[in-house]
Amino acid sequence: MGSPVDVISGTAYGAVAAAGKCCSGCVFGPAPSRLEVEKAMTDLLRFLHGDAKSNFHWLQPIVYPSNSRMLQSPGYGRIQDSFSMLQREPSVQNMVVSISCDNAVWDAILNNRAVQDIRGSISADYTEQII
Repeated sequence: MGSPVDVISGTAYGAVAAAGKCCSGCVFGPAPSRLEVEKAMTDLLRFLHGDAKSNFHWLQPIVYPSNSRMLQSPGYGRIQDSFSMLQREPSVQNMVVSISCDNAVWDAILNNRAVQDIRGSISADYTEQII
């Protein structure tokens, strides 16, 4: 099966992403497949285990912060606990994969007012770029 098509531009998501262009459909398209989520989970776990070839370098400051105040915050402790459980517990990994590709969850996220505002903003910006 080919890449989904962006309704604004008519181009395949993969082609748009490869060209470095942003479109709302790339981020806010249909729920990912279980295979796509499992691949992302594998990449994330590789990053958490120190694999230098990971696509998650942008997480470095969150997972391994240099700010001592952040390290002491209760919120950071919860984030660390969550990542630790994600690495160790197959049941947590399965839950994350299941929720991530659940169409009902995805629809609820896309119907959230803040998400709709961002989608509208991205669509407007993208439309201005192509005009």
